[in-house]
Amino acid sequence: MEQFRYPLWQAKPFEPQQGVKLEGASSNFISPQPGNIYIPLGQQEPGLYLVEAMVGGYRATTVVFVSDTVALSKVSGKELLVWTAGKKQGEAKPGSEILWTDGLGVMTRGVTDDSGTLQLQHISPERSYILGKDAEGGVFVSENFFYESEIYNTRLYIFTDRPLYRAGDRVDVKVIGREFHDPLHSSPSSAPRRSFRCWTPTAVCCKPSMSRWMRAMAGREVPPARKCRSRRL
Repeated sequence: MEQFRYPLWQAKPFEPQQGVKLEGASSNFISPQPGNIYIPLGQQEPGLYLVEAMVGGYRATTVVFVSDTVALSKVSGKELLVWTAGKKQGEAKPGSEILWTDGLGVMTRGVTDDSGTLQLQHISPERSYILGKDAEGGVFVSENFFYESEIYNTRLYIFTDRPLYRAGDRVDVKVIGREFHDPLHSSPSSAPRRSFRCWTPTAVCCKPSMSRWMRAMAGREVPPARKCRSRRL
């Protein structure tokens, strides 16, 4: 057990390194937040540590994972692939113990082979975690996300016969519906009733809603209404 004092006024704010930028990230998890600071713990032996910080009457605890091994994972609906490698040289890390958990219990476990990989079979929850321990005693963690509901949605694709039109041109539309069973396999939509509406650039509905039976891979020619003729504004 180690204990030390650290002057908070000398602590550096917690922020990403120079040049680190994630294009399209929606969570902004690397954006600096006021009050988050670095407190160096020094070089530690590989393992799992419990850290407690105290300021006046306030206390906070966290766990620190120390390891020279990193786990890269790829998750699907019923399988998880894990590859363990060294942080510095990128070499494979065989013999690493892997636990796959949903946060409530261990779903399955295994040990990486000579190539540092491991395949685990289990139904994937939306959020899961990998807890690992390498041969040197280092402990590491990895978080996984799998949103199954997004895969099985029925998707509609709408195409026009040309990319550009002149004022008054006829516009033909083709609608394709696909029902996804997994990330790689889909079938024609079960032909539910859909409504199709035409809007002008000024957000005015220029044609009443009309319902049609749409089948996958079948083009639907939509005759333009009198008010749906394109015109210059």
